[in-house]
Amino acid sequence: LDSIPTATGNLDVEVIVIANGARARVPTSIPSLCAFSVIRNESNVGVAAGRNQGLRVARGRYLMLLDVDTRLTARAPRKQASPTVAVAAE
Repeated sequence: LDSIPTATGNLDVEVIVIANGARARVPTSIPSLCAFSVIRNESNVGVAAGRNQGLRVARGRYLMLLDVDTRLTARAPRKQASPTVAVAAE
């Protein structure tokens, strides 16, 4: 989550965190982001089910599925938004 504000710059972004049975503290916001929400599951429903929960409520035109250890680079969101790029990874 720390890399999102720097990587997205002035892009209009929405972040949806799936707390999939998480026992650790889950952030409630990220400074400088316009939309942030948390979906909390009492138990771990699995990666696919958790991602599907987020996809159902997402409002964006372009979607990036990130794991807890993902760090975005400044170019990744712009590559994702390109009509010629199916998957962006660095």
